Amino acid sequence: MLKNLFVKTFFLALAVLLIANAASAAISVILPVDVKLDNKAEFELGNVAAGETFGVVVQKKSGNGFDWDSLNANIPNSWNVNYRLSDKTLIADISIPANAPEATSVLTFTLSSSERPLTSESFKGIVNVRKNLLTVTMDNLKQSVIGGNQVFYRFVASNDSIAEHRIAIESSLPDYWFEPREIILQPKQKQELALPLKPRADGTRNFSFFVKSRQNDFSRVFNAELSVAQTIQGKFSASAYAFPFFSLSNFAFYLFNSLWVTPFP
Repeated sequence: MLKNLFVKTFFLALAVLLIANAASAAISVILPVDVKLDNKAEFELGNVAAGETFGVVVQKKSGNGFDWDSLNANIPNSWNVNYRLSDKTLIADISIPANAPEATSVLTFTLSSSERPLTSESFKGIVNVRKNLLTVTMDNLKQSVIGGNQVFYRFVASNDSIAEHRIAIESSLPDYWFEPREIILQPKQKQELALPLKPRADGTRNFSFFVKSRQNDFSRVFNAELSVAQTIQGKFSASAYAFPFFSLSNFAFYLFNSLWVTPFP
């Protein structure tokens, strides 16, 4: 009698344990989109460019009385993944090669928990590797200014990717005319900047701005023209910034005058 009671109790406890482990836990994805998923669900992660790294962030809380503590991503062979933990989330940082072709991939993510060894759940994320996710424009490319004054160029950059992207803005002018800079565009971000340029010599200059990705082969060139009206100070200080190729015999005179009109500290 006692033996039969023990056997029944054992199998009842085992059944309760199996049912508890079989109960579907919640999967809460925070980034790159905020969504709650059922086990084996599939959803769109979004678009990403070659050379970028995007993060998939999942909450540890399962909603079923335990925490997920392990996240594994099944990705294409040429891709790379690094895992991170925070107090409340599991993170997979997925990097795409700079030479990756345009394609659509289905990534499988598996969650498990040391609290429930028999429990694991998974979901699938669809990611599209695409070109032309960066858009950059520049305005006011033909300007006139009085010598010694700054001019500004309106620069607008948009990032339609689920990953951040770094770009550099340079020019064919010397750095003391236009200082190169680098900006980071966050996912789905648009930035508008006023880029300053300070001419150091009078006359008309034809030059170019170069916008280059730090992560792939994206680049754009913007041709510009700047007319700088001569001032008395500009006339005599020009040789401090631009060598007088057409007045070599007078170079010493120009240099003396440029030092004379340059304010002393």
